[in-house]
Amino acid sequence: MTPIAKLYLSAFLIIGLELILMMYIFMLQPKLPSNRLFAVYMLALAASSYTILVANTAVDVATIYDASRIHALTAMSAAPLLWLLVLYAFVPRLRLMRWISFFFLAMAILPPVLGLIDWAAETTFLFEFRPELYTGGYRSVDEILNGRFSGFLYTIYITVLNSLLVLPIAFFAFSGMLPERLRRAARVLLFLSIAVGLLYVPWFNIPLALSNMLTPVFAAVGAAWVVSSYNFFSPIELATKQVVDNVTIGLMVFDEQLYLMDANAYSAELLSIDLAQDKQNLTLFQLLQRLLPRVENRNELIQLQAAMKLKPKQVYQQEMILIDGRTPHSPDAVQKTWLTFDIRPVYDTNNLFIGSSCTIEDLTVERRTQVYITEAHQAIEQYAYNQALLNDITQAAIGTFDLDQDLSSLTERLVSVFEADACYIALWDEPTQRIIPVATHGVDEDLARSIKRQPDEPSLWQEVWSRKQAIPIEDILESPYLSQRVARLLPIRGLLALPMIADTQPMGTLLIGYNQPRVFSPEDVKWGEQVARQLTLAISKSRLLASEREQRVLLEALQAAGQAITSTLDFEQVMDRILEEIARVVPYDTANFALVKKGEAHIVRRRGFEKVVEPATAIQATDHMVIEKMPTLKTMYETKRPLLISNTTTSSSWVQIIGHVKSWLGVPLVVGDVPIAFLMVDKTEADFYQNQHKERLTAFANQATLALQHAQLFTEIQRRVSELEALSKVSAALRSSETVPTMLQAVLQAMVEILAARIGVAFLIDEGQTTVTSQASYPAAFYPAGIQYALGEGITGYVAQTGKVYIATDLNGDPRRKYKPEEPDTVSDLQSTIALPLISEDTILGVIHLGLDKTYEFVDDEIHTLKAMCNIIANGLQRIQVMQTLEARVANRTYELETAYEQLQELDRLKTKFIADVSHELRTPVANLSIYINLLQNGNPEKRDHYVSVLQQQANRLTNLVEATLGLSQLEIGNQEVQFGPVAVNTIVEETVLGHQARAEAFGLHLTTQLAPDLPMILGNKTQLGQLITNLITNAINYNRVDGHILVETSFTEAEGLICLKVSDSGMGIDAAEIPHLFDRFYRGQQTGQSNIPGTGLGLAIVKEIVALHQGRIDVVSEINKGTTFSVLLSVHKPTRVETFASSNGGAESSPTILPQEIPIGEKE
Repeated sequence: MTPIAKLYLSAFLIIGLELILMMYIFMLQPKLPSNRLFAVYMLALAASSYTILVANTAVDVATIYDASRIHALTAMSAAPLLWLLVLYAFVPRLRLMRWISFFFLAMAILPPVLGLIDWAAETTFLFEFRPELYTGGYRSVDEILNGRFSGFLYTIYITVLNSLLVLPIAFFAFSGMLPERLRRAARVLLFLSIAVGLLYVPWFNIPLALSNMLTPVFAAVGAAWVVSSYNFFSPIELATKQVVDNVTIGLMVFDEQLYLMDANAYSAELLSIDLAQDKQNLTLFQLLQRLLPRVENRNELIQLQAAMKLKPKQVYQQEMILIDGRTPHSPDAVQKTWLTFDIRPVYDTNNLFIGSSCTIEDLTVERRTQVYITEAHQAIEQYAYNQALLNDITQAAIGTFDLDQDLSSLTERLVSVFEADACYIALWDEPTQRIIPVATHGVDEDLARSIKRQPDEPSLWQEVWSRKQAIPIEDILESPYLSQRVARLLPIRGLLALPMIADTQPMGTLLIGYNQPRVFSPEDVKWGEQVARQLTLAISKSRLLASEREQRVLLEALQAAGQAITSTLDFEQVMDRILEEIARVVPYDTANFALVKKGEAHIVRRRGFEKVVEPATAIQATDHMVIEKMPTLKTMYETKRPLLISNTTTSSSWVQIIGHVKSWLGVPLVVGDVPIAFLMVDKTEADFYQNQHKERLTAFANQATLALQHAQLFTEIQRRVSELEALSKVSAALRSSETVPTMLQAVLQAMVEILAARIGVAFLIDEGQTTVTSQASYPAAFYPAGIQYALGEGITGYVAQTGKVYIATDLNGDPRRKYKPEEPDTVSDLQSTIALPLISEDTILGVIHLGLDKTYEFVDDEIHTLKAMCNIIANGLQRIQVMQTLEARVANRTYELETAYEQLQELDRLKTKFIADVSHELRTPVANLSIYINLLQNGNPEKRDHYVSVLQQQANRLTNLVEATLGLSQLEIGNQEVQFGPVAVNTIVEETVLGHQARAEAFGLHLTTQLAPDLPMILGNKTQLGQLITNLITNAINYNRVDGHILVETSFTEAEGLICLKVSDSGMGIDAAEIPHLFDRFYRGQQTGQSNIPGTGLGLAIVKEIVALHQGRIDVVSEINKGTTFSVLLSVHKPTRVETFASSNGGAESSPTILPQEIPIGEKE
C-alpha cells in the first residue's frame, strides 16, 4: 500500500471515528449545552482532520492554502471550546460560568471572523499567501499563521490555552472539593494529555500530519471511555486538543518522601532526567541541587530549597531561568529558558499526604513579550509615580507634617523618581543666618554638615536664590558655582540645584545628585521645580503648625504654672512644678533656681543633675556663687536682662564649673528694679538655645517672680505669727511662773523653738553688778545653774558689760569664746551662737545665750523677734524685782499682766482670723491677675484691650475684696463704726437678684422672686444686707441641679414686728447632722469635699455675722435631694429713731463702702 493510500485510510478512519463519537455524545443528551458544545468541538476536529488530508494530498497550491487556513482556524477555535468543555464537565454550577462561557465563545468565534475578513477584504490579519510556502504540501499551524496578528494569536490560542489546560485538569484530578468520580475522571484525562504529548516525541518518527490527526483520535477514544466508565460528559477531547502541535507543559510526581515517581518526556528532556536511573532514586531536593549550576537566579532556588525542607507540604511557585537551556521545540534557538515550577502537595481521600506534583511551564515567549509590555508601560508608571510623589507632598501640606521623618522619606523617594544617586535638602535657619542640612539620601549627613564654605568661595545657595530658578550642573568639577575644594569633597558629579522660595523669601535648596556627569533635559528641570514648589508648601505649612503648637504648649505650661502658684504656698513645690513645665517649651539637661542673698546666688532648687555625670564637688560648687566673680550672673544682675550663651566654648564671659554645659540661658527675676533671683537652664548640645527660648523662659521667670513674692509674703505672715506666738508664750510665762528660774526656762523654750537651737541659757547680773550667773536653761539638764562670768569675760560677760547683741557663726574660732571647767562637754559641740542683753529702762539685767550645733546665718527678722522677747523678759524681770520690794503694787501689776495677756490672746485670735480671711479672699484674684499679665505679655496682640479690661476688672474686684474682708474683720472686733439707716429690703433683693439672673440662667436655673408689697423699712446697712443676699443666692446656684429653681421671697409679721427674708432652692439638701456646724468658719460638709464645687466655708459664717450685726436671726430647713431654705428674721425700723451701732471700742470713723462680692462658699455639702 502506498503512503498516500495509508494516509487516506487513516484519515477516513479518524474522521469517521470523530463523527461517530460526535453523534454518540450528542445523542446521549441532545438538549444539554455541554453535549451540543462537544458535538461542535468534535465537528471542528473532524474538519481539521479533513483539511489536513486535503492539504497533504492536493497538488494545487491554492487548494493547499485554503485547506491549511481552515485547519489553522479550526485548531485555534478548538482551544477555547476545549476550555469551555472542561469547565462544563467539572464545574457546571460555577457562579461566574455564564460570563466565562461568553468569554470563551467570543474567543472561539474571533479566529473565523478574522479569517473571513482576510478572505473577503484580502487583508493579512492572520494569513499572508506565499506560494513557495505551500509547494511542499501540509505545513504546521505556526507556519500557516503568518499575518500581522498571527504571532500574538498563536501564542494565546495554541501555546497559552493548550499549555495551561493541563493545570485545571490537574487541579480537578487532585482537588478535594470535587467528588471522587470527577477526580478519577480528571486523572484519566490528565494521563491522556500526557499520552497525547508522546505523539510529538521526535524518535517516534510519526509524520506531522498523521500526528495532528491521531491527537483527536486519542482524545475521542478517551472521552468515550470516560463517559462509559464514569457516566458523565468527559472533557477528554479538550485534553487531546491541548497538546496539538506543541506540548509545553511538564509534569513530575514525587512520593511522600519526595522521591521521583514519574515524569513526562518534556520535563525529563528539559531537566536532563534519566527516568531509568533517577526514578525512585532522585529526590526533589537533589533535583533542585542538580539544577543549581544551570540556574541564573540561584539565591531564589536556594531559598526555595530551605523553605521546602522546613515545610514540604506547602504550595510553592518559583520561576527559574535556565542558562543555555533547551526546549523540545527549539533546541538550538534559545539561550535562556524561563520556566515556572508549580509544586503542590497531593492528598488521598482521607486527606493524607501521599506526595507532591510538579508542573513545569515554559514562559520564554511570555517573558519576552513582557519585556516589550514593560517598556511600553515604563513611561506611564514613571508618570504615575511622579504624580503620586507630588500627591504625597500635597497631602503633607494639608495634613500633619513631621518634618524630620517625612523629609527623610521624601529624599529617598526623590532619588528613585529622578533615578539619581543622592538627594540633599538644606533649609535656611533664620536665628543662625546660615543654611543647615536637614535630610540627605545617598550622601553622608555628617559629611554634608562638615563642609563649610570659605568667605572667598562661590555660594551655590545664593546663586540659586538670586536667580529664583533651577541651576542644572552637568559636572560640578567644571562649574563656576562651586569651588574646586568643595566639589572634590562631594561624592557626586552631576547636580540639579532647585530653589525653595516662599513668598519671595528663600526657604532652602533641593539638590539632586548623580555620581556621573549628566546633561539635564528641560523636562528634568521642569519636574524638579514642580517638586521643589510642592516641598516648599509642605515645609511652610509644617513650620506654621509647629509655631502654633509651640505657642499652645507655652500657654498651657504657663497656665499650669499659674495653677501651681494658686494651689499652694509652698515655694519649693511651686518651683518644682515651674521647672517641670519649663521643660515642655524650653528643653534642658539641667535647670537651676537661685536666690540672691548678700551678693551671692544660692541655688535653692535644681532639676536634672541626677542624670549628669559630674563630680559631686563640682555640683556643690554651684550651691553658693559670688555674683561679682561670675560674669554671667554679674551681667544679668547689672543689666536686669536675660543672657543667652549659645556656645560656652567660644564665649569669653563663661566660667566653666560643670563640664557638661555647652549652651546656657539665664533670666533674672526683678522686683522693684532689683534682681532677687536667677532662673537658669543649660544643654550639652552647643548652639541649642535661640532667641525664642529666651522669650519663653522670660515668661516663666515672671511666673516665678510672682511665686517668690507670694512665698515671701507668706513667710512674712508666718514670721509675724511666730513672733506673736512667741510673745504670747513669754507673756504667759511671765504671768503664770511663780519663780524667776521657772519663768526664764519657759521663755528659753520658746526662743529655742524659734531657732531650732540646741540650748538656751539665761544669765542674770548679781547684786554687786560684777558678775553674771546662769539661772536657767532649756533643756533644763543641759547647762547647770550657778556658772559665773565676770563682766567683760567671754561672750556672755561682753554682752552683759556692753549691752550689745553678739553673734558668732564660728563659735570655736571666735576670739571671745571662753570655756568654764564646770560647763558640760556638750557645749563644745556648738558651732553658732547669739547672745542678747536683757535691758529694762537702760539697765542691763542679764544675758540670754542661744547655741546651735550647726553653722547658722541669723536673719534680721529672727534677731528682731528675739530682741522683742528679751525686752519683754527684761521688763518682766524689772517688774518682778520691783514687786518683790514693793508688795503694795502687786495687785496692780498683776492686773496689768492679765490685761496684757488677754490682749495678746485677742491679738493672736485676730491674727489667725485675718490670715485665714486674707488667704481665702486674695488667692483667686491674684491668680487671675497673674494669668492675664502673662497673656498681656505673650498672648494675641489683637486681644490686648480685652486683657487690659479683664485686668482692670480683677483689680477692682481685688480692691473690693480687701475692703470687704478688712471691714468685716473690724466689725467683728469692734474697731470701726458701721453706719445704719432705714433701708428697703425689697429694693435690695431686686437689685441683687438682677445681678445674679444671668449667672443662674447660665447654670440652667430659674431664679424668681416673690416679694411682699408695702414692706416696712428696717434699720440696717444696705451694703452688708446686699452681701448677705448675694452669699445666699450664690450658695443656692452652686448647690442646685440643672433646671432647678431658686425663690427669693419676703414677708412681714406685723404682730412680732419682723420681716422675713427667705432664699429657697431645689438642690442637693443638707444632712441634719451637719446643720449645727453650718455657720462655723471653714466648715464644709462631707459631700462638698467629694465634689468639685469650689469654696472655703466662709460664706455662711459671713452671713451669720451680718445677721448678728443687725440683731437678727437666721434659720435653716433642709431635706436631702429636695432642697434648702434659709430664713433671715430682721426687726422693722421705727421712723422716730435713728440709731448708730458701733463696735465695743467705739470707732471714730465710718466704715468704707463694702460692695457685695461673690465668694466661693461650700457649706452645704
